[in-house]
Amino acid sequence: MKYANLQAFEKHLESAAPKHFSPIYTIIIKDRFMRKAAADATAKALLGNQRNPDLSLKVFDEHQLNASAISEEMQTLTLFADCKIIRLDLPEKPSTSALKELLECLKSTPGVFVIISASAINHATTFYKQIEKVGVVLEFPEEKAWEKEKNLVTFVAKQVAAAGKIIDPDASLYLAKQFGTDGALLYNETEKLITYVGDRNRISLQDVSAICAQVNIENSWQLGEAIFRRDGKTALRITTALLQEGTPFLALLRQIRHQVQTDYTVCSILTNGGTQDDISRQFPYMRGFILERHVRTASDYGMVRFKRAMQEIDAMELMVKNSGIEHNLLAEIIITKLVR
Repeated sequence: MKYANLQAFEKHLESAAPKHFSPIYTIIIKDRFMRKAAADATAKALLGNQRNPDLSLKVFDEHQLNASAISEEMQTLTLFADCKIIRLDLPEKPSTSALKELLECLKSTPGVFVIISASAINHATTFYKQIEKVGVVLEFPEEKAWEKEKNLVTFVAKQVAAAGKIIDPDASLYLAKQFGTDGALLYNETEKLITYVGDRNRISLQDVSAICAQVNIENSWQLGEAIFRRDGKTALRITTALLQEGTPFLALLRQIRHQVQTDYTVCSILTNGGTQDDISRQFPYMRGFILERHVRTASDYGMVRFKRAMQEIDAMELMVKNSGIEHNLLAEIIITKLVR
Protein backbone atom coordinates (compact mmCIF):
# COMPACT_ATOMS: atom_id res chain seq x y z
CA MET A 1 0.00 0.00 0.00
CA LYS A 2 1.31 3.44 -0.90
CA TYR A 3 0.40 6.96 0.26
CA ALA A 4 1.35 10.27 -1.35
CA ASN A 5 0.29 12.65 1.41
CA LEU A 6 0.73 12.75 5.15
CA GLN A 7 -2.95 13.21 6.01
CA ALA A 8 -4.02 9.95 4.32
CA PHE A 9 -1.06 8.14 5.87
CA GLU A 10 -1.99 9.36 9.36
CA LYS A 11 -5.55 8.16 8.84
CA HIS A 12 -4.16 4.75 7.93
CA LEU A 13 -2.15 4.65 11.17
CA GLU A 14 -5.25 5.58 13.18
CA SER A 15 -7.39 2.89 11.55
CA ALA A 16 -4.67 0.23 11.82
CA ALA A 17 -4.18 0.71 15.56
CA PRO A 18 -3.64 -1.25 17.65
CA LYS A 19 -3.48 -4.69 15.98
CA HIS A 20 -3.40 -4.18 12.23
CA PHE A 21 -0.15 -2.35 11.60
CA SER A 22 2.13 -3.31 8.73
CA PRO A 23 5.44 -4.92 9.76
CA ILE A 24 7.38 -2.46 7.57
CA TYR A 25 6.78 1.27 7.04
CA THR A 26 8.89 3.17 4.52
CA ILE A 27 9.05 6.98 4.60
CA ILE A 28 10.47 8.57 1.44
CA ILE A 29 10.56 12.36 1.71
CA LYS A 30 13.29 14.65 0.39
CA ASP A 31 13.01 17.24 3.18
CA ARG A 32 14.98 15.92 6.17
CA PHE A 33 12.84 17.59 8.82
CA MET A 34 9.51 16.46 7.35
CA ARG A 35 10.93 12.97 6.86
CA LYS A 36 11.90 12.76 10.53
CA ALA A 37 8.53 14.17 11.59
CA ALA A 38 6.72 11.45 9.59
CA ALA A 39 9.00 8.72 10.98
CA ASP A 40 8.45 9.99 14.54
CA ALA A 41 4.67 10.02 14.00
CA THR A 42 4.83 6.43 12.74
CA ALA A 43 6.86 5.30 15.76
CA LYS A 44 4.45 7.08 18.12
CA ALA A 45 1.47 5.31 16.53
CA LEU A 46 3.19 1.92 16.75
CA LEU A 47 4.11 2.48 20.39
CA GLY A 48 0.62 3.50 21.43
CA ASN A 49 0.46 3.13 25.21
CA GLN A 50 3.36 0.73 25.42
CA ARG A 51 5.30 0.25 28.61
CA ASN A 52 8.86 1.63 28.50
CA PRO A 53 8.67 3.23 25.04
CA ASP A 54 12.35 4.21 25.24
CA LEU A 55 13.25 0.52 25.37
CA SER A 56 10.99 -0.32 22.43
CA LEU A 57 12.65 1.88 19.78
CA LYS A 58 16.13 1.41 18.34
CA VAL A 59 17.41 3.84 15.71
CA PHE A 60 20.20 3.06 13.23
CA ASP A 61 21.26 6.27 11.51
CA GLU A 62 22.96 6.42 8.13
CA HIS A 63 26.39 5.92 9.72
CA GLN A 64 25.33 2.82 11.67
CA LEU A 65 23.72 0.73 8.97
CA ASN A 66 25.60 -2.46 9.65
CA ALA A 67 23.61 -5.48 8.51
CA SER A 68 25.02 -7.74 11.22
CA ALA A 69 24.19 -5.30 14.00
CA ILE A 70 20.68 -4.76 12.63
CA SER A 71 20.07 -8.49 12.31
CA GLU A 72 21.32 -9.07 15.85
CA GLU A 73 19.06 -6.34 17.20
CA MET A 74 16.07 -7.87 15.44
CA GLN A 75 16.73 -11.24 17.06
CA THR A 76 17.23 -9.82 20.55
CA LEU A 77 14.33 -10.50 22.90
CA THR A 78 12.48 -7.53 24.37
CA LEU A 79 12.01 -8.26 28.09
CA PHE A 80 10.91 -4.87 29.37
CA ALA A 81 8.80 -3.57 26.47
CA ASP A 82 5.65 -4.76 24.75
CA CYS A 83 7.02 -4.48 21.21
CA LYS A 84 10.21 -3.74 19.30
CA ILE A 85 10.56 -1.00 16.67
CA ILE A 86 13.68 -0.55 14.55
CA ARG A 87 14.16 2.61 12.51
CA LEU A 88 16.66 2.58 9.66
CA ASP A 89 17.76 6.00 8.34
CA LEU A 90 19.21 5.34 4.89
CA PRO A 91 21.98 7.52 3.43
CA GLU A 92 21.19 9.74 0.48
CA LYS A 93 22.61 7.28 -2.05
CA PRO A 94 22.77 3.78 -0.52
CA SER A 95 24.82 1.25 -2.45
CA THR A 96 23.20 -1.73 -4.14
CA SER A 97 25.11 -4.12 -1.90
CA ALA A 98 23.96 -2.29 1.24
CA LEU A 99 20.33 -2.47 0.13
CA LYS A 100 20.73 -6.17 -0.64
CA GLU A 101 22.07 -6.83 2.86
CA LEU A 102 19.25 -4.84 4.44
CA LEU A 103 16.70 -6.76 2.43
CA GLU A 104 18.07 -10.02 3.83
CA CYS A 105 17.65 -8.62 7.35
CA LEU A 106 14.03 -7.73 6.66
CA LYS A 107 12.99 -11.14 5.35
CA SER A 108 12.31 -12.52 8.80
CA THR A 109 11.17 -10.00 11.38
CA PRO A 110 8.53 -11.71 13.53
CA GLY A 111 7.28 -9.42 16.27
CA VAL A 112 9.42 -6.50 15.04
CA PHE A 113 8.19 -3.32 13.37
CA VAL A 114 10.61 -1.67 10.94
CA ILE A 115 10.53 1.98 9.87
CA ILE A 116 12.73 2.81 6.87
CA SER A 117 13.50 6.50 6.35
CA ALA A 118 15.04 7.76 3.09
CA SER A 119 15.26 10.87 0.94
CA ALA A 120 14.88 8.73 -2.20
CA ILE A 121 14.86 5.07 -3.25
CA ASN A 122 15.09 3.92 -6.85
CA HIS A 123 11.76 2.31 -7.75
CA ALA A 124 13.51 -0.07 -10.13
CA THR A 125 15.50 -1.76 -7.37
CA THR A 126 14.55 -5.10 -5.88
CA PHE A 127 14.72 -3.47 -2.46
CA TYR A 128 11.96 -0.97 -3.26
CA LYS A 129 9.76 -3.54 -4.97
CA GLN A 130 9.96 -5.87 -1.98
CA ILE A 131 9.28 -3.28 0.73
CA GLU A 132 6.36 -1.91 -1.28
CA LYS A 133 4.98 -5.44 -1.64
CA VAL A 134 5.13 -6.40 2.04
CA GLY A 135 4.73 -3.02 3.74
CA VAL A 136 3.30 0.49 3.58
CA VAL A 137 5.08 3.31 1.74
CA LEU A 138 4.67 7.04 2.32
CA GLU A 139 6.34 8.90 -0.54
CA PHE A 140 5.95 12.58 -1.28
CA PRO A 141 6.41 13.61 -4.92
CA GLU A 142 8.39 16.80 -5.50
CA GLU A 143 6.02 19.43 -4.19
CA LYS A 144 5.00 22.53 -6.07
CA ALA A 145 5.49 25.77 -4.18
CA TRP A 146 1.81 26.25 -3.36
CA GLU A 147 1.46 22.60 -2.30
CA LYS A 148 4.38 22.87 0.09
CA GLU A 149 2.99 26.10 1.51
CA LYS A 150 -0.40 24.47 2.06
CA ASN A 151 1.17 21.45 3.77
CA LEU A 152 3.29 23.67 6.01
CA VAL A 153 0.21 25.63 7.09
CA THR A 154 -1.40 22.32 8.05
CA PHE A 155 1.80 21.25 9.84
CA VAL A 156 1.81 24.44 11.93
CA ALA A 157 -1.87 24.07 12.79
CA LYS A 158 -1.33 20.50 13.99
CA GLN A 159 1.67 21.46 16.08
CA VAL A 160 -0.37 24.21 17.73
CA ALA A 161 -3.38 21.92 18.19
CA ALA A 162 -1.18 19.35 19.93
CA ALA A 163 -0.49 22.02 22.55
CA GLY A 164 -4.24 22.57 23.04
CA LYS A 165 -4.36 25.84 21.10
CA ILE A 166 -5.52 27.20 17.74
CA ILE A 167 -3.78 29.56 15.35
CA ASP A 168 -5.40 32.10 13.05
CA PRO A 169 -5.08 31.17 9.34
CA ASP A 170 -3.23 34.38 8.44
CA ALA A 171 -0.71 33.70 11.23
CA SER A 172 0.02 30.13 10.11
CA LEU A 173 0.32 31.28 6.47
CA TYR A 174 2.75 34.00 7.49
CA LEU A 175 4.90 31.47 9.38
CA ALA A 176 4.91 29.12 6.38
CA LYS A 177 5.99 31.92 4.03
CA GLN A 178 8.71 33.18 6.39
CA PHE A 179 10.30 29.91 7.48
CA GLY A 180 9.01 27.32 5.01
CA THR A 181 12.41 26.40 3.56
CA ASP A 182 13.66 25.26 6.98
CA GLY A 183 11.33 22.84 8.77
CA ALA A 184 13.34 22.83 11.98
CA LEU A 185 13.26 26.63 12.20
CA LEU A 186 9.53 26.66 11.46
CA TYR A 187 8.96 24.15 14.26
CA ASN A 188 11.09 26.15 16.71
CA GLU A 189 9.38 29.46 15.89
CA THR A 190 5.99 27.82 16.39
CA GLU A 191 7.11 26.44 19.76
CA LYS A 192 8.19 29.95 20.75
CA LEU A 193 4.72 31.21 19.90
CA ILE A 194 3.04 28.50 21.96
CA THR A 195 5.15 29.47 24.96
CA TYR A 196 4.65 33.18 24.37
CA VAL A 197 0.83 33.13 24.44
CA GLY A 198 0.83 31.29 27.76
CA ASP A 199 -2.69 30.51 28.94
CA ARG A 200 -4.34 32.06 25.89
CA ASN A 201 -5.71 29.42 23.53
CA ARG A 202 -5.43 31.44 20.29
CA ILE A 203 -2.33 32.58 18.41
CA SER A 204 -2.77 35.65 16.20
CA LEU A 205 -0.70 37.39 13.54
CA GLN A 206 0.12 40.06 16.14
CA ASP A 207 1.74 37.38 18.30
CA VAL A 208 3.86 36.25 15.35
CA SER A 209 4.97 39.83 14.67
CA ALA A 210 5.82 40.31 18.33
CA ILE A 211 8.37 37.53 18.82
CA CYS A 212 9.32 35.69 15.63
CA ALA A 213 12.45 36.53 13.65
CA GLN A 214 11.04 38.09 10.54
CA VAL A 215 11.66 39.95 7.33
CA ASN A 216 10.27 43.33 6.34
CA ILE A 217 7.92 41.80 3.76
CA GLU A 218 7.29 45.00 1.81
CA ASN A 219 10.98 45.78 1.33
CA SER A 220 11.90 42.15 0.66
CA TRP A 221 9.37 42.04 -2.17
CA GLN A 222 10.93 45.20 -3.57
CA LEU A 223 14.26 43.42 -3.33
CA GLY A 224 12.86 40.46 -5.26
CA GLU A 225 11.54 42.73 -7.98
CA ALA A 226 14.94 44.45 -8.28
CA ILE A 227 16.62 41.05 -8.62
CA PHE A 228 14.15 39.88 -11.28
CA ARG A 229 14.70 42.99 -13.39
CA ARG A 230 18.46 42.50 -12.76
CA ASP A 231 18.91 45.91 -11.12
CA GLY A 232 21.97 45.08 -9.04
CA LYS A 233 22.47 48.57 -7.61
CA THR A 234 18.93 48.77 -6.20
CA ALA A 235 19.03 45.17 -4.97
CA LEU A 236 22.27 45.78 -3.04
CA ARG A 237 20.92 48.99 -1.54
CA ILE A 238 17.73 47.30 -0.28
CA THR A 239 19.68 44.29 1.02
CA THR A 240 22.09 46.51 2.96
CA ALA A 241 19.19 48.47 4.47
CA LEU A 242 17.37 45.30 5.54
CA LEU A 243 20.48 43.88 7.21
CA GLN A 244 21.12 47.18 9.00
CA GLU A 245 17.53 47.06 10.30
CA GLY A 246 18.42 43.77 11.97
CA THR A 247 16.81 41.40 9.47
CA PRO A 248 18.43 37.94 9.88
CA PHE A 249 20.32 37.10 6.70
CA LEU A 250 18.98 33.52 6.64
CA ALA A 251 15.40 34.78 6.92
CA LEU A 252 16.05 37.20 4.07
CA LEU A 253 17.51 34.42 1.92
CA ARG A 254 14.44 32.27 2.55
CA GLN A 255 12.09 35.07 1.60
CA ILE A 256 13.98 35.57 -1.68
CA ARG A 257 13.91 31.79 -2.23
CA HIS A 258 10.14 31.79 -1.79
CA GLN A 259 9.75 34.55 -4.41
CA VAL A 260 12.05 32.76 -6.83
CA GLN A 261 10.20 29.46 -6.36
CA THR A 262 6.81 31.11 -6.93
CA ASP A 263 7.78 32.85 -10.15
CA TYR A 264 9.69 29.76 -11.32
CA THR A 265 6.38 27.89 -11.07
CA VAL A 266 4.64 30.64 -13.06
CA CYS A 267 7.40 30.43 -15.67
CA SER A 268 7.07 26.62 -15.82
CA ILE A 269 3.33 26.85 -16.46
CA LEU A 270 3.84 29.33 -19.29
CA THR A 271 6.77 27.40 -20.77
CA ASN A 272 4.66 24.22 -20.89
CA GLY A 273 1.86 25.94 -22.77
CA GLY A 274 -0.28 26.92 -19.79
CA THR A 275 -2.45 30.03 -19.66
CA GLN A 276 -2.98 32.79 -17.13
CA ASP A 277 -6.09 30.91 -15.97
CA ASP A 278 -3.85 27.92 -15.17
CA ILE A 279 -1.62 30.21 -13.10
CA SER A 280 -4.61 31.58 -11.17
CA ARG A 281 -5.74 28.04 -10.40
CA GLN A 282 -2.30 27.30 -8.94
CA PHE A 283 -2.13 30.62 -7.07
CA PRO A 284 -5.67 31.86 -6.35
CA TYR A 285 -4.39 35.24 -5.12
CA MET A 286 -2.88 36.01 -8.53
CA ARG A 287 -5.53 38.07 -10.29
CA GLY A 288 -5.53 41.27 -12.30
CA PHE A 289 -2.41 43.42 -12.03
CA ILE A 290 -0.80 40.98 -9.54
CA LEU A 291 -1.06 38.19 -12.09
CA GLU A 292 0.25 40.42 -14.87
CA ARG A 293 3.24 41.43 -12.75
CA HIS A 294 4.16 37.79 -12.05
CA VAL A 295 3.74 36.85 -15.71
CA ARG A 296 5.99 39.72 -16.76
CA THR A 297 8.60 38.80 -14.15
CA ALA A 298 8.57 35.14 -15.18
CA SER A 299 8.98 36.03 -18.85
CA ASP A 300 11.77 38.55 -18.25
CA TYR A 301 13.86 36.52 -15.81
CA GLY A 302 13.49 33.23 -17.66
CA MET A 303 13.59 29.54 -16.77
CA VAL A 304 17.38 29.19 -16.85
CA ARG A 305 17.94 32.06 -14.41
CA PHE A 306 15.22 30.78 -12.04
CA LYS A 307 16.82 27.33 -11.85
CA ARG A 308 20.27 28.81 -11.33
CA ALA A 309 18.93 31.24 -8.71
CA MET A 310 17.45 28.44 -6.59
CA GLN A 311 20.73 26.53 -6.73
CA GLU A 312 22.73 29.63 -5.77
CA ILE A 313 20.43 30.46 -2.85
CA ASP A 314 20.52 26.90 -1.51
CA ALA A 315 24.32 26.87 -1.77
CA MET A 316 24.50 30.25 0.00
CA GLU A 317 22.29 29.00 2.84
CA LEU A 318 24.74 26.16 3.45
CA MET A 319 27.63 28.63 3.38
CA VAL A 320 25.90 30.86 5.94
CA LYS A 321 25.41 27.90 8.28
CA ASN A 322 28.91 26.49 7.89
CA SER A 323 31.21 29.51 7.58
CA GLY A 324 32.09 32.54 9.63
CA ILE A 325 32.13 34.97 6.72
CA GLU A 326 30.48 38.34 7.34
CA HIS A 327 26.85 38.37 6.22
CA ASN A 328 27.26 41.72 4.43
CA LEU A 329 29.91 40.16 2.19
CA LEU A 330 27.82 37.03 1.57
CA ALA A 331 24.82 39.21 0.75
CA GLU A 332 26.83 41.09 -1.86
CA ILE A 333 28.01 37.80 -3.37
CA ILE A 334 24.52 36.29 -3.68
CA ILE A 335 22.93 39.46 -5.07
CA THR A 336 25.69 39.72 -7.68
CA LYS A 337 25.00 36.14 -8.76
CA LEU A 338 21.23 36.55 -8.86
CA VAL A 339 21.24 39.65 -11.08
CA ARG A 340 23.57 38.20 -13.72
